[in-house]
Amino acid sequence: SAEVTRAIIAPDGGHIAYTRQNPASLWVIDSEGQTESQRYQAAGELIGDVAWLDAQTLIFNTLAEAGPAPMPRDDLYQDDIRQSQPERLLAPGDGGRFAISPSGRWIALVSAGVYDSSDGQISVMESQAPHTTRSLMTFPAVATGAHTPFYPSLHWLPDESALLVAIPDADLIYAEASSSGPPVNLWRLAINTDLAPELLGEVPASFFGLPRWSDDGQWLSYVQRQPTSNRFDSVIANQDGSNAQIITSGDAGTLQAPE
Repeated sequence: SAEVTRAIIAPDGGHIAYTRQNPASLWVIDSEGQTESQRYQAAGELIGDVAWLDAQTLIFNTLAEAGPAPMPRDDLYQDDIRQSQPERLLAPGDGGRFAISPSGRWIALVSAGVYDSSDGQISVMESQAPHTTRSLMTFPAVATGAHTPFYPSLHWLPDESALLVAIPDADLIYAEASSSGPPVNLWRLAINTDLAPELLGEVPASFFGLPRWSDDGQWLSYVQRQPTSNRFDSVIANQDGSNAQIITSGDAGTLQAPE
């Protein structure tokens, strides 16, 4: 009780991480409810993304509680719950939102950049010391039409050989209602090699229904806007956007991206 806002269960079910108060603090308790401990709280910060790396280790980042809305600090923390306190792996500006690989070996990171000012970046870091970080791709920061920055979703392939990511045109939200808005590019980012980012294809996705890949990475779903109208199509396609098929259509506000 007492202002609990989120609960994230460890992979083995042994512990539960949760946030409190806006969320301003991070806590852990065992699944029997016996050993509660506060793991992190700092003045002027909120807890951002939280995930279990393994049954004993949390990964999280923080938000700056300032301005019209909390803003990501693009930092990164690792918390071994057997230790007294978390360890900061990356300082503000060096981390970002994250996606942990299936085995937990890698942590992919994305920073949003600043629209019309500085590029966003996608990088990968080994989860074990020395936590070496390597840049995989930069991209023009994307406008959201709001104070909130745009962070593209990162999708790991099951074998951890690569990440899949959909990057919209920086001005897609402003061209949303046009008859020929700019496409969303589909990228494959190899992890263990020096290969350049591979452009798989492109799709005419709406900013409000950006592409999502299936768990195995073989299929793609997205929502596209019908030209000069307020109707949308729900689409399924191959990994690279080919063989697109409309599965249903609906007016604005009645259709969400399929999962």
